[in-house]
Amino acid sequence: MSFRALKNYLVMAREKGVAHAWQAVIQRCSEKYHERRLGIHSAQIVQPHEVGISNPNAHSYTPTEFGHFTAIFKQLPIPPGRHVFLDYGSGMGRVLILAGQYPFKRVLGIEYAEQLHKVALDNVAIARDRLTCKDIQPLVGDATTWPVPDDVTVVYFNNPFHGEIFTGALARMKESLDRAPRPMAVVLYVPRPGPSRLDRMVRDAGWLEVRHQFDLSPERMCFIYTTPDWK
Repeated sequence: MSFRALKNYLVMAREKGVAHAWQAVIQRCSEKYHERRLGIHSAQIVQPHEVGISNPNAHSYTPTEFGHFTAIFKQLPIPPGRHVFLDYGSGMGRVLILAGQYPFKRVLGIEYAEQLHKVALDNVAIARDRLTCKDIQPLVGDATTWPVPDDVTVVYFNNPFHGEIFTGALARMKESLDRAPRPMAVVLYVPRPGPSRLDRMVRDAGWLEVRHQFDLSPERMCFIYTTPDWK
């Protein structure tokens, strides 16, 4: 650990308590271990303006914590070969790779920023041989207009955007369900404290019901919604 990092943790311990700082150290070690295990580079936080995005509804790319993803999918078991996963704002591809460790039929990611998409392609290519699901497709597109494939059944949002972008994504998802009725689950991984504005938008849409809501850490929480026919 660098001197600068150690200094930051000491400041954190003084301001937020030793337990909070210790948890941050554990999380950092976990990040480094899993990135090295998979051979990928996906830990950076990237602001929208750094990749040429000026829409005020777009959020920064912040990677999902490895342990949090595992905790989420303990609440949402995936039977082999039944589900297709979609990650909105797939960034550098970490969530696509994490989903690839589960027995999905295929894994899709939609990302607006070309720079992040190129990193995702490299990361997926490096990690693919270590994954259970080999059919992983990072794609470039606009969430407000991109047509959701009619076999997608699990949709993941790591707080990628809000407002009109999120409304557009929900509309495309509902259009897909109307074309091909099927069970669907939607996961929101969002900052605390809640309730998230994305949660309110999902509830207002009226076609999903809350299945689980839980805290993952002092900084993050999760909402899981499903269509009524989800089993």
